[in-house]
Amino acid sequence: MKKAHYILVICLLVAFSHYLQAQVNTDYFMTVGRNELSQGNNAEAINKFNTVVKFDKGNFEAYFLRGIAKYQLGDLLGAESDFTATLNLHPLFVHAWHYRGLVRDNLQDYYKALQDLDNAIKLEPFDPDLLVSRGTVKIHMGSYLWSLDDLDSALRIDPKKPLAYMNRAIARASLKDYEGAMKDCNKAVQLEPYNDQVFMRRGVLKYDMEDYKGAIDDFQQAIKLNDDNPYTWFNQAMARYHYGDTLAAIDDYSRVIELDPYNALSFYNRALLKSQRKDLDGALQDYNKVLMLNPDNIYTYYNRAIIYHLLEDYRAAITDYTRSIELFPDF
Repeated sequence: MKKAHYILVICLLVAFSHYLQAQVNTDYFMTVGRNELSQGNNAEAINKFNTVVKFDKGNFEAYFLRGIAKYQLGDLLGAESDFTATLNLHPLFVHAWHYRGLVRDNLQDYYKALQDLDNAIKLEPFDPDLLVSRGTVKIHMGSYLWSLDDLDSALRIDPKKPLAYMNRAIARASLKDYEGAMKDCNKAVQLEPYNDQVFMRRGVLKYDMEDYKGAIDDFQQAIKLNDDNPYTWFNQAMARYHYGDTLAAIDDYSRVIELDPYNALSFYNRALLKSQRKDLDGALQDYNKVLMLNPDNIYTYYNRAIIYHLLEDYRAAITDYTRSIELFPDF
């Protein structure tokens, strides 16, 4: 009797589980999840889509949208897994091929990213966004001439794609076509005058062309539009150094460090500038920070040894010179 009763309980639990599943309104959770995603509440969106896929494992859209939320949170491997699940359920879903390609590009898995974007373009051959994405992957692979084919095609389809101009400028600059790259940057600025990225990109190009004043002007405009991008501040510091304004460059590196406290290169560069300005104690503090972040940085030991030498702390200088030799015996 007890065994029969046990089997009956199991059957009732299974039946209740199916009943509960039937009672879950997955449409409601999909709607709320979409709203959370549109408002940038990615973690909440993921919770809602988790509920959907728990009770409706064939809902490809839930996997896809959960992948988007994970992608925006920086969970690239989780996003890749969800986009793969989407494609297993719906292999003709272009957006899933596109986004998995973007994720794999971010993961530096360029050949698989290219395969995904090839599949997307086979399904939608005249989508300029897909062509821009594939051209971008080719840039990351170092295939600049090859990338121009995609970017040119995208602009023939839609001549008002700022990202296509920006990326084509990168490819052209890499091929030393600075005049063509500048035309593309100017066009991107014309199309999106409130996008800090286009000014930052043009500033980098001007820096490469040794137009440091022009680069600074563009970086300052980018900062007016978005003052929280450490990459812009870093590039402005480099331009200001070459323009001869070391004090302003130090201030820029300090801003980078505020935004990105683990940026060892900014501490290192700021230490070099402090050394030039005879702020030996300040340089020493920055070199100490570099070695906390990167304890095997040969040149930091070497430069710190010079600071100790100038401060007449000879034992510390010998210790750092010795460490430099240990790390690189041919130094």
